[in-house]
Amino acid sequence: MALVFDGTPFVKEQPRLAVWLQGRDEAANCYVDCRVTHKALRECCGARGIAGNELLRAFEAHRERIEMAAKRKYEAGRVEHLPERAVVWLEVADL
Repeated sequence: MALVFDGTPFVKEQPRLAVWLQGRDEAANCYVDCRVTHKALRECCGARGIAGNELLRAFEAHRERIEMAAKRKYEAGRVEHLPERAVVWLEVADL
């Protein structure tokens, strides 16, 4: 259950404002969305607002930390299973 991240993050407003990054679980042959809330990026990663470019700047500055947190949460089974894919939400407490 190891996630591999190699994509480009992007900002989405729905279902809630967050930076999204797609990961892949090679063993399970499935994709997993990693979604970092704007609140986590502001409080833990130094984003100075909720503008998309500011959220992406904070994400990139802390990308390694965010990816490790997503991997830990995924490996612990703390995943939301949607019909189309699994999602790991990262909140303030996760970072």
